[in-house]
Amino acid sequence: MSPDRLAHVGNGIVCLYDSGQGACGIRVTVLVKSWEAVRMWLDVTHCGASIRRVFLLVLLCAGLWTGPAQAVFPDRPVRLIVPFRPGTSVDFMARLLAQSVGASWGQPVIIEYMPGAAGSAAVERVAHAAPDGYTLALSTDAAMALNIGVLSALSYHPLRDLAPITQLAATPNILVVNNSVPAKSVEELLSLARLRPDALPFASAGYGTSQHLAIEMLKSSTNLPLVHVAYKGSYLHDLSIGQVKAAFASVLSALPLVRSGRLRGLAVSAERRLPAAATLPTMAEAGVAGVVSSARYGIVAPAGTPADVIREVHAAFVRALSQPDLRRQLIDRGVDIVGSAPEEFATVLQADIARMALLIDAAGLARFDWDSLYLLQADAGHVPQ
Repeated sequence: MSPDRLAHVGNGIVCLYDSGQGACGIRVTVLVKSWEAVRMWLDVTHCGASIRRVFLLVLLCAGLWTGPAQAVFPDRPVRLIVPFRPGTSVDFMARLLAQSVGASWGQPVIIEYMPGAAGSAAVERVAHAAPDGYTLALSTDAAMALNIGVLSALSYHPLRDLAPITQLAATPNILVVNNSVPAKSVEELLSLARLRPDALPFASAGYGTSQHLAIEMLKSSTNLPLVHVAYKGSYLHDLSIGQVKAAFASVLSALPLVRSGRLRGLAVSAERRLPAAATLPTMAEAGVAGVVSSARYGIVAPAGTPADVIREVHAAFVRALSQPDLRRQLIDRGVDIVGSAPEEFATVLQADIARMALLIDAAGLARFDWDSLYLLQADAGHVPQ
């Protein structure tokens, strides 16, 4: 090896040295990344044993040698657990984010679908995973805030067993009906339901979801015995062909179907009108107060995940949310993009848990045998209630 120049030796040692009088450099500046690289550098410079011992002693005393370098996160694929089946609104968001985050990391983000228990099955998997950042969940507020109040068999607590990373977004629901339903407004739909509620079954993506909560709010506000059909994931195909007649559906999934004419939108379960669907009134404007229901989406990791890994995951997802094309696709579908800090997301979760506890009491949700319903829902595509 020639002296008096920058030398790259092996995999991870970079040396600047002056030759002086001997075969080895007298003044040496070294960036050490592996023991093997040190050994290779000493071999190729033909240093004697005594020089080698002095060299290593200098490294140790100077604090330059710290042992093998820690791997930079992520150095292998990351698994993103999604709590619903493919084709749902959560899946749409997950695919966009996984592609963007994976590209920025240079490592694939692999989506794994784990439906069931209104998202709790997926979150439970992450809560019990190794706290290394390689298993994440794209969770909903149902799995994080509602289920802790209604499901006694839940094996995790969101504030104890999970590390909130960022709230990605929030999406309200649209009250939609099949085109065969002769109702052009919420008032007309409720008039039909009063005459024959069993002829207007309402679908949801599962017990405890924001869509289910909206149905329960509507029942409570109108005193109508609406029929609820809880699916294990997406129900929009059945709604579009008339197997179920009405639903509160995530704006992310429902708005394209409303725009294309496959479903009829009547109102939004938000406090104010959505810019992406400005012609649709809020439920309050349509004459039904107290029906405000949105789904929150966020990234969580197992509790105990190192702080530097949390920071990297947070930064990667926030970068993805800032990309113009990705933002446009979400905003055009009515999504409210957030991208909060971990501490802010934790505060939101605490508030949601308290809010859901009040809602469970006000809407009478405690009357359900939630454990049995979730077991039943896990074994069937949908369950009428």
